[in-house]
Amino acid sequence: MLKAGVARVVIATLDPFEEVNGRGAAALEAHGIQVDVGVREQAARELNCGYFSRLTRGRPWVRVKLAMTLDGRTALANGASQWITGKQAREDVHRLRARSSAVLSGIDSVLADGARLNARVEGQAVLQPTRVILDSEFKLPADAPCLEVDAPLMVVRGDGALMSTAQ
Repeated sequence: MLKAGVARVVIATLDPFEEVNGRGAAALEAHGIQVDVGVREQAARELNCGYFSRLTRGRPWVRVKLAMTLDGRTALANGASQWITGKQAREDVHRLRARSSAVLSGIDSVLADGARLNARVEGQAVLQPTRVILDSEFKLPADAPCLEVDAPLMVVRGDGALMSTAQ
């Protein structure tokens, strides 16, 4: 940057990782480059919420998705639960999945819904999250729709036993 003649650098937010936090900005300033920090900081933190959560809170960023009717039900009386939500809500869920490292579900939901647990964003190729299924009895059938998806899958039993299709 020095040879290129850069006079000003704009940084959305400093890296919370202790070993680098502010060092790059300080080095630039030491060489006479103007550094502006905090431009669109909140947007940058939201974009990298998992990273910031891990470093500042010591835990992953977790989102919970639950569809329910106004009377608090998650399925119809006959057990059908597909399409409780509208098209926009389903699209929002897939955009959130596309930003996530993993999607977690219990085996009963996977079996009842034929869930694939992947991210589908129209018109975009997305990095698929690892799908994690909690299955205490390893009862995921060999023809389950989630097994047709080209994305990592982990099936975890309560005692920690693990089946995995690491990609």
